[in-house]
Amino acid sequence: MEELFSFLDIRPRLSVSKTRVLLTFRTYYLGLCGLGLLFQLGLTRAERLNQSLLGGLLRNSSVTPLVFGTGLTRLPQVPKVPITPYDVIITRAARHYQLDPLLIKAVIKIESNYDPHCRSTRGARGLMQLMPRTARILGVKRIDNPYQNIWAGTRYLNHQMIAFHGNLQLALAAYNAGPAPVKHFHGIPPYRETQNYVKGVLRTYHQYLPD
Repeated sequence: MEELFSFLDIRPRLSVSKTRVLLTFRTYYLGLCGLGLLFQLGLTRAERLNQSLLGGLLRNSSVTPLVFGTGLTRLPQVPKVPITPYDVIITRAARHYQLDPLLIKAVIKIESNYDPHCRSTRGARGLMQLMPRTARILGVKRIDNPYQNIWAGTRYLNHQMIAFHGNLQLALAAYNAGPAPVKHFHGIPPYRETQNYVKGVLRTYHQYLPD
């Protein structure tokens, strides 16, 4: 009891009656309870205010801000579309050839995983995996140069889109296997690599598209 009085800064004197000491103790106790209740009410109001202020941001942003007042911290969400050093080149080339930049990014993702020095076992090189012969026809002088590779690859995909009347699946199949097999089989050739390639690009492209 003496420790409790000391903590509450209550020093009862001998002349003070026991009833008065108990009343004083009750007053301090009720005061502490009131402060605790006010703190909880203030915290609840702060949480509500925080949620109302951040509600619009949570709905319109891909990044989830910190939530204060609840003791919980939310990590930022990973963007659906990766940011790369080649985004400006991709956007300009895609718009020039009337293609979706997200489609070009999906092609690059499947072709090289954004590695400008990528080389396949068949000799395809660069971000969009151009064959040396195709690169020469398209006027590419430095096949590993990201700028030249992206512009030439986008141009080549645009040619396939025109040749197959805007059919994206056939255009992607022609980009991978060449236009001759697509015309011969009147559709996607029965090559496992080409079929997986078309599925992979389309899947990645749809993942990149906004909801």
